[in-house]
Amino acid sequence: MAVVRPITVGEAYNRMSSGPKVDENEWNFKTTPTHAAEMAKEYDIDIPMTEFVPEDKSLRRNLFEAGLHHLLEMGIYNIDTHRVAYWTEDEILESLKLAPRRMELGEGKDKRVVTPRNAYRTVRSHRWPCIGEVLCCNSSELRSGSIG
Repeated sequence: MAVVRPITVGEAYNRMSSGPKVDENEWNFKTTPTHAAEMAKEYDIDIPMTEFVPEDKSLRRNLFEAGLHHLLEMGIYNIDTHRVAYWTEDEILESLKLAPRRMELGEGKDKRVVTPRNAYRTVRSHRWPCIGEVLCCNSSELRSGSIG
């Protein structure tokens, strides 16, 4: 892999401002779902409905590879500029290495600390996953019924 410098905010802005223009509804409801379905088929991704986070190592690897392939081919859609920006595989992998290992979201009783789950543990980890921007809970919250 070639030495890759981190992408600056200015460079990201330029890519988001100059990439191909795409209709948002076309992107959201046709382009992305079609390509995601192609990736699921190509990488043999079939997640059982009973598994929230897949336990199978080969399935987890396939999910990562499919996601990387999807990002490389599809790019990132900017809803403000209605344009798609692209990154190289080296840039994406380097960005993952530089990504923060801990984030604090929210304040007070709504504050959550998001950290990576250990890939070598099973999904029966003591930490619950954080989903999107609204659902992030722990076992005591589930037991007490304070979420929902």
